Amino acid sequence: MKKNKLAKNMIFIGINAILFFIITIVYKDMQKAISLYDMVKLNLNIIFIGLILFAFGLLIEYDRINQIIKMGFKINRLKLLLAIIMLIISCLPYGFIYNINISIGELLNARPVRYLFSIWSGILVARALMDKEISF
Repeated sequence: MKKNKLAKNMIFIGINAILFFIITIVYKDMQKAISLYDMVKLNLNIIFIGLILFAFGLLIEYDRINQIIKMGFKINRLKLLLAIIMLIISCLPYGFIYNINISIGELLNARPVRYLFSIWSGILVARALMDKEISF
């Protein structure tokens, strides 16, 4: 039993290491796009990092995802809607939010806020698919 849990943890750590490696490559490419003022490449990298961090958020809830696979799921629509909105906000192109409201745009255009929204949306999707509490 312990070997099985150790193997699962090693796979979890390996997948996270691969995700962070991909993020560092994309982040370097994003810095290059910033220095060249290539907004198309910058926005594509923002979307890609947002999706990778979304996957990281899902991996944070690995045990819950495992239980969903084994036992099935029950969708909480409000949590799922909130997660989708947060993921969309985290993947919006820079400058798009400024057209809505300047004070909100300053907050939502900050990279750390966008990154946290991506991670939180992954966590919320996992929690939205299994609405009941489970013990690990």
